[in-house]
Amino acid sequence: MRQLTTFKDEATAQRFAAWLVTQKIESHAEKEGEQWAVWVREEDQLAKAKTELAAYQAEPNSARYQGAERQAAALRLEEQKKRDQAQKNLIEMSGKWGKGMAQTRSSPITLAMIAACVLVAVLTSLGESRDPRILGTLQFSGGRLAAVQDADGELRMPVVPVWQSVKSGEVWRLVTPIFIHFGIMHLVFNLMWLYDLGGQAESIMKSGRFILFVLIVAVISNITEVFTGSFLNRPFFPAAGNFGGMSGVNYGLFGFIYIRSAVLHRGNYMLRPGTALMMFLWLFFCIGRDFMSADFAGGMSYVANGAHVGGLLIGMALAYVPKLFDPPGQ
Repeated sequence: MRQLTTFKDEATAQRFAAWLVTQKIESHAEKEGEQWAVWVREEDQLAKAKTELAAYQAEPNSARYQGAERQAAALRLEEQKKRDQAQKNLIEMSGKWGKGMAQTRSSPITLAMIAACVLVAVLTSLGESRDPRILGTLQFSGGRLAAVQDADGELRMPVVPVWQSVKSGEVWRLVTPIFIHFGIMHLVFNLMWLYDLGGQAESIMKSGRFILFVLIVAVISNITEVFTGSFLNRPFFPAAGNFGGMSGVNYGLFGFIYIRSAVLHRGNYMLRPGTALMMFLWLFFCIGRDFMSADFAGGMSYVANGAHVGGLLIGMALAYVPKLFDPPGQ
């Protein structure tokens, strides 16, 4: 905090300090001896404040300074309301995070999705099973069902059009890839985010709306991944459509909660400190991984970036839809 200037009378000091506030310069006036000092809170705003001081000293009776105190009071009141609401959201979400059983009772669909992912992981040995039936039934393409083992015991998957199974009427494939996971870390991290973000969303919008939200995001994120794979490779399985994971839905939940909490300030949504930064950094790292060597990326295997981006964008878009995903009665 730096002292900008002093005035002989309180009225002038208060008027100028208020004017600075209307110019988005945090300041206040206080008495010092026989004079009134104007202080600027942020060091990096001092130069702008000096410019405003010079203009004020040149035309202290200008009409633009009239009513500055009233405008500043309105701005301060608005800022205080925002701080109060943010504190209220923090308290509510802290209470929710501290009451896991309460979230469990209000988020049955989230828990059912977690259970389904764990069951599929067990039945498919985390995507490593040599029995292609379960993965072949759940993946976007059913090409794995026609896989054969070669002399070395390795599965050889046929090349088939990636949309073939869906076009033949197997429309569940638009959703079911979200339950497949490849590797323990893939499973653990996705379920951790699902419990955190999905549990919060379901407890607020309630289960019926949450099911609709998940279905929309799953379909859009999976289709986006198929189109991305088809564009970068070829529109045939296994070059395209050979993916799985809940991350597309998780990014949809993140995008929805981010817009509702940070942009629209609607509902009681709240992100943990650092969550937004972590999610965006991970997204950019995964996209950048496609342009890195495998060693530089820590040996990380294929990442469904299309599903991540598609889920994020549709989740953000759904946050702007009025009423559909609001809590009942609002």
